[in-house]
Amino acid sequence: LEALAIETASKPCWTPQPGPQARAYECQADVIGYGGEAGGGKTDLLIGLSGTKHTRAIIFRREFPRLEGIEARSREIFNAQGTDRLKDSYNESLHRWELATGATVRFAAIQYEDDKANYQGRPYDFHGFDEVTEFTESQVRFVTAWNRATKPGQRRRVVMTFNPPMNEAG
Repeated sequence: LEALAIETASKPCWTPQPGPQARAYECQADVIGYGGEAGGGKTDLLIGLSGTKHTRAIIFRREFPRLEGIEARSREIFNAQGTDRLKDSYNESLHRWELATGATVRFAAIQYEDDKANYQGRPYDFHGFDEVTEFTESQVRFVTAWNRATKPGQRRRVVMTFNPPMNEAG
């Protein structure tokens, strides 16, 4: 089992769909906006990028209950119980994946304006915002100002996904 875990840990846990998702995945921009209708692969893009191209990733939703779908989908992608990803593990209390590759993927919420300060100074080389139109501009600007890597040569990136805004604030 140990040999199988080592062998499969080197294989990507996710690959993008051909078309817009693959173009976003390979995009060299430091900040990416990725929109579309429900079911278009926005959440998968965030999870996939964080688990395959980054070492310290954080994915936000505005409110914690809205993270449930992302966490469920991450279990399907990272498959902690399956034989193909034996060393990946999810910490329910921290809402954080520890992947066999050494990468971490955390899920978090910034419900209130002042909650943004909870992420001040924390080094993440990937910041993902699922439904960025639900956040205030100051929350996004403040949190992404700390986008930095602790591993030399690690690329830094911000990806914001969105549907059409539901109100004027969005």
